[in-house]
Amino acid sequence: DDSCRSLLKQFRKPLVSTSVNISGQTFAKSIDEMEPSIVSNVDAIYRPDYIIKNTSPSQIIKINNDGSFTIIRK
Repeated sequence: DDSCRSLLKQFRKPLVSTSVNISGQTFAKSIDEMEPSIVSNVDAIYRPDYIIKNTSPSQIIKINNDGSFTIIRK
């Protein structure tokens, strides 16, 4: 969305994050489901619509120097 593009343009660096959960617990599907300890310890929460559009947990993939990769979390 335009708000996100504007934020990234001003920041001039990529922003990344994984799903919002504590390891082993279910991930939050909305901001209201976020663990309070996470909310109180993050730098910022971008929430233009108060909706988390991707309701699947994130996948973490390590890309090795030789171009191969290892799936850390599905």
